[in-house]
Amino acid sequence: MSLVLRLLGRESDPAKSREHVLLSVLAERRLASGQSAELGALMQDVLDPPIAQIGALPVNGFMRKTERRDLAAALNSLLASPTFASWRRAPRWMSANG
Repeated sequence: MSLVLRLLGRESDPAKSREHVLLSVLAERRLASGQSAELGALMQDVLDPPIAQIGALPVNGFMRKTERRDLAAALNSLLASPTFASWRRAPRWMSANG
């Protein structure tokens, strides 16, 4: 999550960044249930969190809906970026078929 947040120009320190905590909690939940934790799926969870609270706070108390919407928009811009699309694809030499 730190790299993604750095690419977005946001605070990436796991101990200070609410965005990092939110994305990490959502990703861990997805992975624990055998689901994909790719950015597109996380973006949907950011918009409509499938959890009631983060730590001791309700989700909306931890991060307001408008802030989550802003984070989702930033993630979407990153996903839509042609530069990021080519960066996400593994080089041919790393492919198992390759």
